Amino acid sequence: MKHFLTVLLCLFLLGCAPEEQAVPADTAPQVPGESADIGMYDPSHPMEARYPGLVRGYPLTQRKVHGVRAFGKDVLILSGQGNTTLMLLSGDDLHETAARTVGFELSQEDPSLRFHEDHISFYDPKKQETVLLDRKLQPVRSIPVPGEISGKPILSADTGTLYYCTDWAVVAWDLDSGIRRTVKELHRDCQQLTGLHRDDRILECTVTEAGRTEILLLSEDGKIKDPTILGQIPC
Repeated sequence: MKHFLTVLLCLFLLGCAPEEQAVPADTAPQVPGESADIGMYDPSHPMEARYPGLVRGYPLTQRKVHGVRAFGKDVLILSGQGNTTLMLLSGDDLHETAARTVGFELSQEDPSLRFHEDHISFYDPKKQETVLLDRKLQPVRSIPVPGEISGKPILSADTGTLYYCTDWAVVAWDLDSGIRRTVKELHRDCQQLTGLHRDDRILECTVTEAGRTEILLLSEDGKIKDPTILGQIPC
């Protein structure tokens, strides 16, 4: 009898307890004044239906998109005409985490556009400086153009050296010490740095002489590798 009353009391208490409403696990409470974070992923995209489980659709809503580049696990979108808006997208649904507009058209093929471990760098031809941005697309450093140069300067992977061409040489400028070192003397009609490869140990330089354009690969010891002839390319 004693055990029966105990069970009956427990059932009574449970029956009188206020009923709690279940909250869906995937629903986060909305904070007043804040909007939900909307990503670009569209599960109804036609490519999703055509290739189920293989393709995810991310329609671009920006106008005049002229570049899409990977930045680690994130994606950088370049868009605009006359200027360029850089938009950083993150997460599986590619939601916007940062954006910045620069006053010139920055192409994804621009040799000065580089993606470092936690930074992005490029050359601003209007301000004549190399710009270093962090992952929030905020400016970290601006490096003024080092005098008379040919083409665009390119920042090294470790952001410590600026490489560029003059009308007589390829130069490496150590930004900490200020020392400028001649990588290779070149005296061509037109020459410009167009790439850094293999951890910046190989420099790609496009040169024009007597109407013929070549790509020269220079190692850090200044040795010129066999050139690849491309034909006429305006400098």
